[in-house]
Amino acid sequence: MEQPFEPAPAEAPLFNTSRNAWVLSRYSDVCAALREPSLLQTTPQGKATGPDDGANHARLYAEVQADMSRMSSPTWRAEMESTLHFFLRKMDRSQSFDVVKEILQPWSTEMMVILSKAGPVEAGQLRQIAEQIFFKKEHSSDPSASQRAKQAEADLDVLLENGKLSASKPMFAGLTQTVPSFLAKAWLALLQNPHQAARLSENPALMPSATEELLRYAGIVQTLFRYASADLNLGDTSIKQGQLVILKVASANYDSSRFDRPECLDVSRRSSGHVGLGTGVHACVGSVLVRMACTVITPIFLSASPALDGKSTPVWTGDTTLCWPFVVPIALQPN
Repeated sequence: MEQPFEPAPAEAPLFNTSRNAWVLSRYSDVCAALREPSLLQTTPQGKATGPDDGANHARLYAEVQADMSRMSSPTWRAEMESTLHFFLRKMDRSQSFDVVKEILQPWSTEMMVILSKAGPVEAGQLRQIAEQIFFKKEHSSDPSASQRAKQAEADLDVLLENGKLSASKPMFAGLTQTVPSFLAKAWLALLQNPHQAARLSENPALMPSATEELLRYAGIVQTLFRYASADLNLGDTSIKQGQLVILKVASANYDSSRFDRPECLDVSRRSSGHVGLGTGVHACVGSVLVRMACTVITPIFLSASPALDGKSTPVWTGDTTLCWPFVVPIALQPN
């Protein structure tokens, strides 16, 4: 796994003979590939998701948008804020704690419980399901962890199929998995750059630009994979039908030809155009949710005066495809 905030430098397209794959890492090349309709989403092994790939993405987008329509009200924003305040107040300021386990994961799950309008029994099931799926990486050495996560997903399907939850499965994944993973990495980036965190605390009006900068600098997606459904040319690169295309998203977001001093976190940077959430027809269906969560609750987190615990270090999970910290030890400074 590459260093979390130090992706490999962007470079000219390379062809990996052993994988029959083109590797694209420059910002311009990655953007062009993401917008190319004949490059279909695929697994790292090159297995296409199917001929109706675009239609499937449109269906997921529609499901998430239906959920998002209920989350655009001031009431929902207030729920996000009050729920985070609740978990922060529970923390002992004299002790360090893991912000992922104690704040982000339970906060995101509680927001899902509220959105889904789950009854008391279903709410308990939902909390357990979300926890088992989110922390399965933490217990990767336990052979039964993967099985428990699979059972949790099956239990979730039953709740959804029986109409016990007023929310979609893509929203569950986005709200209880993607959002806390990204916020864990984004908040860690801010705590590792206290000057930038202080700028944001002093000037909350920077939050929209800071969110885009954090998506560029601390996005959890490292690599995306595409399958060529037809022969095509991307600039000077000729891609043949059936070839795999490996998109180095993190490297593209650190391409110095597109972003000045990309290795530096700058909450006032105008980072529009980053590919932290993809772009084109296959842009992340939950992009509005991710941006909303970061913009709304990050100022509240910073107002609690968090600092990294100098006696412990973050623990990372993921691979060359996805990367985020599932343990971030912090302490809240005395008021």
